[in-house]
Formats: sequence, C-alpha cells, structure tokens
Amino acid sequence: MSTIWKIVVAVIITAIVVGGGVYLWQQPKDIAPEVLKYDNEKYGFSLDLPNEWSDYKVVEEVFVEEILSISFDFRLDDETMFIISVYTKDEFAKIDSNENPIIYNTKIGENNSFVFTAMGSQDNSLTLYPRRQEVSEIVDTFELY
Repeated sequence: MSTIWKIVVAVIITAIVVGGGVYLWQQPKDIAPEVLKYDNEKYGFSLDLPNEWSDYKVVEEVFVEEILSISFDFRLDDETMFIISVYTKDEFAKIDSNENPIIYNTKIGENNSFVFTAMGSQDNSLTLYPRRQEVSEIVDTFELY
C-alpha cells in the first residue's frame, strides 16, 4: 500500500473516531437530578426537594386557636412556598365535625397518631414562580417512616 493511501485511511479513521466521540458527548444524559432530603424525626416524615431549593428554611409554628396544629413553613427568600401541617387525630376530627373544611389544604397522609396536610402558597413573587411550580412534585414525595 502506498503512503498516500495510508494517510487517507488514517484521516478517515481519525474522522470517524472524533466524529463518533463528539456525537456521544452531545447526547442527553439520563442522570437523575440530585435532591435534598428534609427529614422530620419528631413526626416521622420526609420530603425530597430539588437542588434549586438549597437555600430553603423551615419555620416550625404551633397554632392553638380553635384547633391545635403544628406547621412547617417551607420558605425561600422569606416567602412561604408551602406548609405541612400536623394534627392529632382528635384535632383533625374537630375540623370535620365542625363542618369547617380546610380550604386549599390537602390531606397527604396519616399514621397512628397524626394527620398530615399540605397547603401551597398562592402569592409568591415572580422570581420564585418556577419554584412554586415544583411544590406539588415535592409534596408527592411526602413519606411517613
């Protein structure tokens, strides 16, 4: 084989290898997004939050008005994104027996002692709108342990 043909074959092989590598590098990667885990050992539940929520904070509040509840206020930039409320079964039953429904508050689970509800915020700034769209997916990760 002549030198010219060796060079031509080497160039073709190099082009195939480089082109294939670039093609594979540009393909979408099926990598699961990393999540942040919120664990509440006192009440035995957890939630998964997207990495974009790395600056979230939780404010625990106890409400003793007509019905005792403990709320976990998930905040970003000091704006409430959603609230998880915890009621004893007796306190939750008072809500139903008084015909006082929890408006925009959805029951998401219960164990032997507590009933858990979630309520999303309706009034966030435009900058947090993308995060607000993730709330239902976050609440879907609610798990009792």
